[in-house]
Amino acid sequence: MSIHYQILAALLIIIVWFALRELNCWYWKVNRRIELQEETNKLLRKIVDQQTKPEQPKKERVESLDQTSVNDMSVLNSVIEKLNEKKG
Repeated sequence: MSIHYQILAALLIIIVWFALRELNCWYWKVNRRIELQEETNKLLRKIVDQQTKPEQPKKERVESLDQTSVNDMSVLNSVIEKLNEKKG
């Protein structure tokens, strides 16, 4: 009869283990690790997709006039150089 109690105890432990699986996964942060791994995979796919697409010519960034201070000589010289480059 003692073997029946041992089997019953083992089955009970297994049932409790599966019943508390979610708590166990939360404690060991398994669910969070899976979320982070899926996010990493998504970002890696995005990087691979960007690298496999043919490169398109990059548009030159143009600063708005509101942000450009022509009172600063270095900024003014930079703007003049860019205009001269576009002419030539």
